[in-house]
Parts: sequence; structure tokens; C-alpha cells
Amino acid sequence: MLGLGLSISKINSLVGEALNALLAAVKARSANYENQAGTTTIIDELSADGLLDSASILVTPTAYSDGRLHSLKTYTGTDIFDINDSTVQSGNWVINTGSNTFTKAASGSSAGYVRLRQPSHSGMEIGGTYLVTITASGLGSGVNRLLFYNNNGTVGDEVTADGAHSQVVDVTGSGGIRLNVGSNTQDITISLVSIVDVSSDFDATSDTDATRVNSNGIIEDIAANQPRINYTPSASGAVANSGHILLEPTSTNWSYRISTNPSTWHSNNNVSITTGKADPMGGTDAAEVTVTSVSGATYTRNLFQGNSSMHTQFTVSYFLKYVDHQWMMLRPIFWSGGEENKTWFDIENGVIGTNNNDNATIEAYPNGWYRCSITFTIDPSTDASGYVHVQAMDGDGSNTQTNSVKYQACFSQGEDKDFLTSYIPVASDTSPVTRTQGTLTDSGNATLIDSTEGTLYVEIATLSEEDKAVGSQIAISDGTTDKRILIFSSAASGTEGDIKVAIVKSSTESEERIALDNSSATDLASFNKIAIGYKSGENVLFVNGSKITGANTDFETFAFNFSSALNNLEFSDGSGSNSFRGKCKALAVYKTKLSDSDMTALTN
Repeated sequence: MLGLGLSISKINSLVGEALNALLAAVKARSANYENQAGTTTIIDELSADGLLDSASILVTPTAYSDGRLHSLKTYTGTDIFDINDSTVQSGNWVINTGSNTFTKAASGSSAGYVRLRQPSHSGMEIGGTYLVTITASGLGSGVNRLLFYNNNGTVGDEVTADGAHSQVVDVTGSGGIRLNVGSNTQDITISLVSIVDVSSDFDATSDTDATRVNSNGIIEDIAANQPRINYTPSASGAVANSGHILLEPTSTNWSYRISTNPSTWHSNNNVSITTGKADPMGGTDAAEVTVTSVSGATYTRNLFQGNSSMHTQFTVSYFLKYVDHQWMMLRPIFWSGGEENKTWFDIENGVIGTNNNDNATIEAYPNGWYRCSITFTIDPSTDASGYVHVQAMDGDGSNTQTNSVKYQACFSQGEDKDFLTSYIPVASDTSPVTRTQGTLTDSGNATLIDSTEGTLYVEIATLSEEDKAVGSQIAISDGTTDKRILIFSSAASGTEGDIKVAIVKSSTESEERIALDNSSATDLASFNKIAIGYKSGENVLFVNGSKITGANTDFETFAFNFSSALNNLEFSDGSGSNSFRGKCKALAVYKTKLSDSDMTALTN
């Protein structure tokens, strides 16, 4: 509460200061900070409803560092390090409380470690995650290692150079956090130690590089093990306030030839190719195609070569750009067991014309580019290989080819899915590239999450109208699937793709409620706000400002008493499996079951 007697302008000023402080704190500790306008909109709404201060965890698409997605809360910037609490365990370490330094004299083969902080000291607890920063001097060839340790052993890489170093450490036992040094033939000094609680952050993992659309609408590469903050592209850049956390399933680009442009694709006929044109990634890897004859088939095309284990739905996309010709046709030709349907695209105005395939999409990108896709059926058991032609036609639905016209093209992609995912570059012939599922895990602890009551809130969307995201989950749990608060996409027959919530008391005891019906008019590919309030016998579900009830009250009256503490928050089923796939604009955890009026405001 801000108190009575303050003017509206003074209250707004105080709120603004609080928001600025929140953003400044996360910016200061992150390697990458963006989407401030979108984030400000989210936290302004929470603040206006009085729901910002009470959130114990708040995640938005704002800030990240190597392998970490940062939460706006509850990081406060408070340094809990106290050199007076540090203890030398062995070796020749000396604690210099007056100068806030640790020193270890040259000691030949003698090793030892200094314990920086333990859970017995205030501000640290077992199960917490902490960012430890040190400044080291005296390292080099005379020191065989300097390592961060917890109860389970080594954390992170060896520190081998002087200067500032940071490491995220999970406190796994009473040993807390310590530094270990092996033999050293020269003096070592550790100074400027800082320890801050980052338990609300997420670990970001992925085995491969991926791409995203940045805030300018340009496609760019993101290295492995990095969160992806993605934006919705538009003809003028990116849609305002469209930033979101993007998590996609594993997918392979089955382009048999290099995916870059028609000069690297499998084959062309009756066209000439001019390379070096500006592309949607900000480079010059696009090509201009000029039709030189219409005596026979006139096309550019890539080959997509999969295997018999693929799905029966296949989606192919090309980036196309208008030069002087409006209507383009995509036509799949898979050699046996596949369809040969056609879809026409107006690449001057960004419109899908006649579509004879299972599905078609067109998406605008800056500088006149459109990503055009078709989804069609194949029989991978018969033959999982084939072409998709790009052809210039004289109008919508026409089979007449057009001579002496130009268009630009680049970035072929073929996926054995019934929906499109982000661009996956293929840089070598006959070498399809797979992008692995990204995950966000290991946020929270028993201090940030309450086991008797609480609220889990998300603003999420599926990747597309076609992707039902079956099995996709977000959970508060005890680290297992036996005890959790769950938001998930149903895999059950009859409700497949429905967004549900559940309270799981044990492997055999749970209750669920449908939040969003996949067969209803609600667009699951648009962002929806969902909040589940849990308290034994008093559970509630709110979606987009409305309280959701059912024919019975089994979910609402479900009683539970978790035998182990809820201490983990993940974009998964709670144990690291069934990872969430989709888009997320916000996630918040509250340690109380919010009132109905607060839940209405939160999800409205």
C-alpha cells in the first residue's frame, strides 16, 4: 500500500520510480537487455492492479545472460556476502577482514579452499541459486586451478585469468559456496566478492543454435543454450510490444541442397539467377530470379529428402519478394505417395490466393519480403523425398506461366510438421540441420513458492493455429511429476490440444479443469491470460478476466496436503520432460491464492 493522503501525481511518481528501479536492477546484472517498452506495459498493468509487489517471481521477455533467463523478481541486488562469515577450511588461505580480501601464499603442492558462505548464515538457504562474483589476481601458469564448489563438487569452468569472474551456484547442502585452489607457486588474492540470490532465474538449455526475429524484424542467429526473445515480424520491422519468450520443438530442415537461395538450391529451369541481393537476415544472400522462357516448365526449386520415420504432414516455406511480378505458385512434387496440389501467393500485397494444399500461410517481413508456406500430405513409408516448385504465374489460380518477369527468393525450409517454425539454415549439401527443443528450468525454491496456497499466472500462445502443442507443460512442483500445480496442453483423446490446469497430489490423485477449449472460437495462437489459484478445497481458475467453472466442483473442492515442499518452477512437467512449446509474454508466481477480484484484474 502506498498510503493515504498522497496526490495522484505523487502516487504515479512513486510507482514510476519503483518500476524504473526494477528494470535498472535486472539490466545491471544481465548481458542482454531489450523489449523495455513491452515489459513496461506488462509491469504497469500489474502495478496498476496492485499485483506487482506481491509477486514472488515475475518473468518477462526482457533480460538474459549466458544460459540464464533473468526474472524481474525477486532479485533485489542485495549482496549477502559478509567476509566475517567466511571460514578457511584448509590450505594456506588467510582472511583479511579489514581489506575484504582472501589471500593464499605460494604453497607448492598444497591445496585448499575457503568457504564463502553457508546456509547457516542469514540470506542463504539450501535449494537457493546464487550469482557469485569475484576479482582474482595472481592467477596464471603458477596455479593449477581455481574453482567454484558446492556440496556436489565443481560448478562451472576453471578460472585461469586475473580479473572479474562470475558463476551461478546452486546451494545443494550445508557446505554452501566455496572456492578451491590447487597447488600454487605464486601468491593469489581474491577481492571484491559479491553473492546475490538469483533463485527466480531460469536455466536456459538447447543443444544447437537457433534463429529469432529481433526487435527490428530481422532474422538473426542465437547461439546454443541461450533464451530466445522473439518478436512478430511486419513489413515495417516488428509489431510493437510483440516481444515474447519463444520455445519451439525439435525440428529438422530437410533441404537436400544448401538452403540459402536458388543458386544453391537443387535445380532451376528457364530462369537466370543474380545473387548478392539483400536478405531477411540483414545480409546479401538472396537472389533475383528472371524468367527467360516459358517453353516447358519454368521454376526454381529445392529438393527435400527425409526418411521413412517422418510424419505424414510436411511444411515447406520459401522467402519471396516482389520485383515486378505479383503472383507466385508453390507446387509440391513428391515422387510417390504424395500430393501435387498448388497454392498461389500475391507477393505484392501479401495475400494467399487459391489454396489446394492442406494449409498455407504468408507472413510479412521488412524490406518487402514474405515467408510463404504450404502444408501437404506425404507417405514417408513410400517415399519421403520430393521437390517444391516456385513458379511465376499470370494470376491467381492460373496455370499459365509468365515470361520475362522478376522476383527475389531465398531461405528454403522443409519440416515434417503440420506447422511452420523459425528458419533453420542449411549450410552444406546433403546435410539436413536439426534445431533441438529449447528449455527453461530450475527456477524457484521453497521460499519463493508456497506449498499450501498460491497463484500461478501465465500469458501464453501456441506457435500457430495448427500446432496443438500436445503434452506441452508449465509446472510448479517438488521436482517430480507427483506433486505439482500444472498448466498444460491435453493429449487425451477428445480433448487433444485443449489448454488445461491441474493440481496433482500424487501419482494417483489429481483434478483438472479445461481453461481453453481447442474447438471453441478462442484463438490459442493469440495470447491468452491464465491464472490458477490453489488452496486445499478452495481452488480457482481464471482465463482472460473470467472465472471458469464446470458442471461439477471436483476441481474447486479438491483437497491436498503436499508431503514434500513445492520448490521448483519450470517450462516443463516439473521433472524436466514434456517441455513447453509456444510463446510466453509473462509468468508470475504469488505465495497466496489471490482474491477473485485480483484474479479478474490479473487476467483481464
